[in-house]
Amino acid sequence: MWIELHDTLSEHRKTEALAQALGVNQAWAVGILAALWTWSIRNAPTGDLSGVSDKAIARACFWERGAGRLVDALTRCGWLDPDRRLHHWQDYAGRLLARRAANAQRMRDYRARTESPPCGATVPNPTVPNPTVPNPTPPDSHKLLFPDQAWRTSARARAAVAQRVVDRLLEQGCSGTQLHQLVEEYLALGLAPEKLIGFSALNEGELSARFFGLLKGGKP
Repeated sequence: MWIELHDTLSEHRKTEALAQALGVNQAWAVGILAALWTWSIRNAPTGDLSGVSDKAIARACFWERGAGRLVDALTRCGWLDPDRRLHHWQDYAGRLLARRAANAQRMRDYRARTESPPCGATVPNPTVPNPTVPNPTPPDSHKLLFPDQAWRTSARARAAVAQRVVDRLLEQGCSGTQLHQLVEEYLALGLAPEKLIGFSALNEGELSARFFGLLKGGKP
């Protein structure tokens, strides 16, 4: 697992502020941030730490000088938002997770195309339709984006599917800085992605209201 680190991180004003708030040097502050981010990409891929205790965050950062002090410093210096989400997480890790999930899906598709059938298996003649399998009708464009249901149980797969849904929503005219997070939350609640991309909204508020209507069984 890896995450993008900018070459200016050690000199960033918020890194300097974190070092001062914790009474450490900037190299230590960079290490704290790197440890927090790499832990989060494995354990909180959405960047939402609202359900993570101060002690757990401190353990993730290898910090032993007061968990509350660390979380307070991260928040005051702008690395952790007041709602306990990692600041601008989706701008960086969200894209990386989506790319990784897409790459994994491409590898699965490649293996499915290239793996040999089991010994003794019957392979249909490619020039003659298999009489036991009806010729499938072309699926709609939404379902083509989601070849499996892994997003229901995998946070990584949800991140990838959420990115595809967001791309489609943006094409339809939706907007908003937290659109990816909003979509991912509804996927986590079990709302099918093909339903999510059936809307065109002007802003997140309208989009959110329509999603809630679906969850309650009403019409969007």
